[in-house]
Amino acid sequence: MGIRFIRGRPAEVTENEDHNIIARIEDTLTNEIVNLELDLMVLSVGAVAPESTETVRQILKVSKAADGFMMEAHPKLKPVDTTLDGIFIGGMTQGPKDIPYSISQGSACAARATRFLAQGKALTEGITAKVDEDICVACGVCVPMCPFQALSIEDGKLKILTALCKGCGTCMAACPTGALEQSHFKNEQLLAQVKNVFAYGEV
Repeated sequence: MGIRFIRGRPAEVTENEDHNIIARIEDTLTNEIVNLELDLMVLSVGAVAPESTETVRQILKVSKAADGFMMEAHPKLKPVDTTLDGIFIGGMTQGPKDIPYSISQGSACAARATRFLAQGKALTEGITAKVDEDICVACGVCVPMCPFQALSIEDGKLKILTALCKGCGTCMAACPTGALEQSHFKNEQLLAQVKNVFAYGEV
């Protein structure tokens, strides 16, 4: 009972008197020949992300999953959105899929893009990261930490693309010199809030 996943090569597939499938399979993980009686047999080939996917991903600055395909913002809540506003993914760019699912994802991407086109103008986040160039040493520690690819080192200086920044504060926590702050939320203000939280209830 249940479902079995086997990486291997089907050598022979026949049908018995009960109309069940008898499969003789070479398991390439254990190097064994397996004989199985099945109600349903599904053959699926492996798929890897092409080199062009990585090229496009780096241009768009979209996150990458462990398997090399582009990664969505959330598999359930935002299945075609990325961490960058206005960029959507679907079909084989996100991973192996069949044709009907790829079509439905393409329709979802079009519907999501319509929302941005209907606005007429792009709205940016009010709270974004700011850098104090007098303190920043351009060490680059914060650059890979940004989940929205908003930071880069150019000509020995840290550059912030505010259109991509979401004000999450990840770069602030990673900065070893304290050169990064959020607009309207300085480090002193945040520390004061934290101290007040822990001081709650004290006499």
